[in-house]
Amino acid sequence: MPSRATVYRWAETNDSFRDKFARGRNAQAHFYFEKMIEIAFDAEGDFFVEGEKLVSDHVRVARARLQVDTLKFAASKLLPRTYGDKPAEESAGALVIAPSAARSFARTAATVELLHKAAGRTLFDSLTYS
Repeated sequence: MPSRATVYRWAETNDSFRDKFARGRNAQAHFYFEKMIEIAFDAEGDFFVEGEKLVSDHVRVARARLQVDTLKFAASKLLPRTYGDKPAEESAGALVIAPSAARSFARTAATVELLHKAAGRTLFDSLTYS
């Protein structure tokens, strides 16, 4: 495996390698975005039953938030026009949803879905919530 310095030197001196390297970095940013969506929609383990209460696992939720925020930051640096906080100039007038808004919506949707599943098992009748 070549060192990082070697790879960057190849990218500076070899046009073909530079193009492949740039495409790879773009693909990496898109992969990070897909991973953010996967983490945001994974509600497994966000809640647990303690006695007769349905309790949120705040540590797990905080860890998921940190993972999404880290991936969002990396994607915004790799592909700022697509995943940065400011929408690209070409998309003026188009609807642009920031990754942070998508994450927030996804978390809310996952929580509602989990509560609906719980209601199907009649947990609402026997549990109190905190």
